[in-house]
Amino acid sequence: MGIKVIAIGKGYYGDVMRGPGFGFLEFTINSPEEFSEAWMELDKSVSEEVRQDVEAELEERREALAAFRKAQGQKPKVSDFRKKKRDRKVEYDYPEDPEETAEKNRVADQKVAAKATAILDLNNKIEEESEMSDKISLVLESLDHQDDNHWTKDGKPLMSYIEDLVGSEDIKRSDVDSVKPGFVRITD
Repeated sequence: MGIKVIAIGKGYYGDVMRGPGFGFLEFTINSPEEFSEAWMELDKSVSEEVRQDVEAELEERREALAAFRKAQGQKPKVSDFRKKKRDRKVEYDYPEDPEETAEKNRVADQKVAAKATAILDLNNKIEEESEMSDKISLVLESLDHQDDNHWTKDGKPLMSYIEDLVGSEDIKRSDVDSVKPGFVRITD
């Protein structure tokens, strides 16, 4: 019976070093006796029955080690009974479906391009406007009420963002308030 496992650490199986950095992350062992909780993890596809067989084998090993230590006059160690690396949650980045990855990348690229276009359009409008109040008004109208980077905690427009888009560090809160009195973030 073959048992699919994943190498979560370095170890030898079949005279081959396996684990991160050595390749052979996924492989098959022949029996529960060959399982090492120190550097292997059962694959997600392994049945519950096989998992129970492996756990029973591991429990037997722990008990045998504790009995050996007792026979030698040693106290059992806590680590003899603790499940080792298997208890750690290790996330693996399995390759996604290439078509799904390509679609995600295409959507992300479209979003980036749309934001870049919006910023360029706004910059072009701002450059066309000659008076500071018109520039400030255009920037205030362009603020995204859902984007926390545009707003202070009090719900007022973030001055550094306005200054960047207008292209002037001389803008004061009073300038913004005079252009649009009472202008605050709209939240749902």
